[in-house]
Amino acid sequence: VLFDENVRFVLPLEPVAGPSERAGALARALARLDYAGQRTRSADAIERALYTLRVAARPGARQAIVLLTDGRID
Repeated sequence: VLFDENVRFVLPLEPVAGPSERAGALARALARLDYAGQRTRSADAIERALYTLRVAARPGARQAIVLLTDGRID
């Protein structure tokens, strides 16, 4: 979930075929991350991540949310 004044997914929570496909999808998602946006809507991003884990996570899968931020609050 990428967040600034908007909250949006850069990598949906869905199965990816194999290791090379997962690595490619993750690399593309990471390439979209930046700290250029204004406004830090971290609470909205966490809410979206929690909701997605609740409704779309694979049963029995371990779950984690990793929050990366520039630490600035506008």
